[in-house]
Amino acid sequence: MDENLFASVSAGEHLQRRRMNMPRTMVIALMLTLLAPGFRLVAQDLPSPERIVQDSLDRSEPDDRFDLVKAQLEGSYFMILSGWGELQRNLFFEGNIAPHFAAAWKTGSVVFTPKLILRMENDSTGSAPVRTPSYMPRLAMYLWGSPIPQTENSFQFVSFLISHHSNGQSGPFYDSITGLHNLEDGSFSTNFVEVGFHSVGDGTIFDRLLGFTSGGTSWEKIAFRAHIPVNEDPELRSPEGDDQYGRYRLIYSQSARATLFRRIIPFDTKSNTEISYVLDRHFRSEPLLTRNRLNVSYSLLLTPRMNEDFGVYLNYYRGQDYYNIWYDKRIDVFRLGISTNSVTTIFRPR
Repeated sequence: MDENLFASVSAGEHLQRRRMNMPRTMVIALMLTLLAPGFRLVAQDLPSPERIVQDSLDRSEPDDRFDLVKAQLEGSYFMILSGWGELQRNLFFEGNIAPHFAAAWKTGSVVFTPKLILRMENDSTGSAPVRTPSYMPRLAMYLWGSPIPQTENSFQFVSFLISHHSNGQSGPFYDSITGLHNLEDGSFSTNFVEVGFHSVGDGTIFDRLLGFTSGGTSWEKIAFRAHIPVNEDPELRSPEGDDQYGRYRLIYSQSARATLFRRIIPFDTKSNTEISYVLDRHFRSEPLLTRNRLNVSYSLLLTPRMNEDFGVYLNYYRGQDYYNIWYDKRIDVFRLGISTNSVTTIFRPR
């Protein structure tokens, strides 16, 4: 690691403390630098919200299908402080850096995302440490066309994703004194695969099954995620005790676009709801049907029409902490920040 990223402490002191302490201004500068490309790319490389809301995309054209796939990709965000609720930590900020690099052909696309999540703490040391970031690089393949069924008013595609998740540490998983998770330098490493079915159309899947139309465009995904025993800390897979991570998960997500205040100051909005459920037979001595297996996230992005590059980001999350080795904690929090979506297209279908 580059020693310039760390606070001014001696090498011996660093080894003794065994944690990552980035200077506050340097981390914020890094965040803004990595997010900045998205401020330029989103308007150039993503279909405009108005074009999507008005449903002017031709879902039979490969280029427009690729645009619909890109529009549902995860955005980057920068959320201020700890928000309101139970986050278990006193933070300056949380940042999710998720730039996408995509290539497509007539019946599919590949997207690489070097995802990174950072939390800067406001602790008693005064050094504002960034402890054990989540490194989550992932590669996804999206396929459409035959034999995937299509309907007149919707577009269906499937996805196959493989992702890594680690915190870059090498210390013991449990603290030798407390017996709890080692939050200073405890090693966390796992990998997972995910298979998903996606549908884009007028209203939700349930609306279309019942014959209703809403006049808007909705993205939906149903997926199954499985963590695989490759380069994984054994503590995450142990059936003993009550500290299971949750290896198998069922996921449903739904996103929608709309325009508010058309006659005053038009705002384009993008909402996203994601629900996941842990399916493991043995999960912390919990029964199969319990709210403690459930994770719920709702996000709303507001972008003014005069500047669609980025916008105000609101998020509510309730469930298992997704920040690597902190997974044993449950959080219930509402937060506010900014967000953008960065997609770089290497080549696209003609």
